[in-house]
Amino acid sequence: MKYLFIIPLMLFFSMYEKDNTSIVGNYKSTKESYCNPNMIINIKKNLKTNNYYFTIYKNKKRIDNGKLTIYTNDNDQRVFGMKKIAGIYTNDSIIIQNSGNAMNQYTNFENCNAKYLIFVREQNGSKTCQK
Repeated sequence: MKYLFIIPLMLFFSMYEKDNTSIVGNYKSTKESYCNPNMIINIKKNLKTNNYYFTIYKNKKRIDNGKLTIYTNDNDQRVFGMKKIAGIYTNDSIIIQNSGNAMNQYTNFENCNAKYLIFVREQNGSKTCQK
């Protein structure tokens, strides 16, 4: 009888861990983002601390990096916080609002002309980072 409770619990935690590790990799800006040059967001997991880290590259040059914060918003969407930039994670993609409006003017990436930037995960991204 106790196994009936333990087995679903094990399945839940194994699916949860798989879900978190699936975010690791390289995410490249799409043509629809109108980025010149293209940009890449690299996400790695530190196995010692169990934390996630991001690095943003423009033309193979690192322009920002730090600890990735992951949380769920009110709409049940997973959000990636990268310092002052936040993006919604869905279907192996990160969607970032690049610019504001007349009341709230800002631009996250000057080299990208689209209001919303889409970064799609590449299939051969790096998996972990040992620090």
